[in-house]
Amino acid sequence: MKSILAIILIFLFPALTFAQCIKDSHSSFEGQGWVSCTKTLSDIPERGETHWLKYDFGHEYGITSMDLWNHNTWGQTQAGVKTIMIDYSLDENTWSSVGPISIDRAPGSWKYTGMQDIDLGKIRCRYMIITVVENWDESVNCTGIAEVRFDVDLSINTEEEIEEFANALLYPNPSSNMITVEYERLHKATAISVINTVGQIVLEVPVTNTNKIAVPLTDLDNGLYYLSLTTDTETITKTFVKQ
Repeated sequence: MKSILAIILIFLFPALTFAQCIKDSHSSFEGQGWVSCTKTLSDIPERGETHWLKYDFGHEYGITSMDLWNHNTWGQTQAGVKTIMIDYSLDENTWSSVGPISIDRAPGSWKYTGMQDIDLGKIRCRYMIITVVENWDESVNCTGIAEVRFDVDLSINTEEEIEEFANALLYPNPSSNMITVEYERLHKATAISVINTVGQIVLEVPVTNTNKIAVPLTDLDNGLYYLSLTTDTETITKTFVKQ
């Protein structure tokens, strides 16, 4: 059984065919994706100073493949990644690698459907780092990725974990102006956030001593989002669509 695992944090949900809000393709507008213009020291020392993305999925999963939309901004596709390495770990101490992986250059078109089903060989991990080895023009300081999705094999997860995710309710979904979150341990939350498809926190929700809250969506653009609930012992992320 498979499901999609979206970038940053975790929740397993039925496949949605949204990519930056354009069905089956990807926007070429500027500002819709991850861009790094400054190299920093990686959490994996041997990678040195580089451009990198780190994901904490919250639990251990078996990840079989990923879909990747390269930097697709019109006139700036030379900043897209050309080669990447993927490092993964269960504990952030011992890391294994997949790669190098070659990534096609984006066309800078709204018809761009990305690279699908990049084989990762069913790795088991909680943490993942995508390191940019090179972009499409080494004279360009910045590099970027528009969107990443992961395919997850649910068979490695315990029945308790799957049931735990099912217990958290989020409705109505899709919604245009307000969404309700209902969860038996919501009152124990230390943080509640709304995250976009490139891992940016776009809304922080005040924590209250209740098991049900209403989250306003009026200031969000239409598209796919993740609502992340963090307690002292767990992180749960639910997907929803603003329309």
